[in-house]
Amino acid sequence: MYAFGDSKPPNPASNELLEEYLEEYMEVLLVKAYQRAIRRDPFTTKLLKEDLLYFLQDNNKTLARSLHMLKKEKEFLSSNKAFKELNNP
Repeated sequence: MYAFGDSKPPNPASNELLEEYLEEYMEVLLVKAYQRAIRRDPFTTKLLKEDLLYFLQDNNKTLARSLHMLKKEKEFLSSNKAFKELNNP
């Protein structure tokens, strides 16, 4: 928040407000994604990554960042698997 004009030690009120906005955004996003998952399969209890990404399509920056993080996760898991195979012959 410092980069956006807040003081170096951020104002506690700013932190609380940002946290409220983030919680509300995540709640709305997850409810929408869950509703989409139910439409996809009425007997499901799981959200798929695609259910979340569907609602990020309108926000190119967030979608790109999400896809980047998913790619990094996949790379990490594959390198971790390869590392474990090298250490456990």
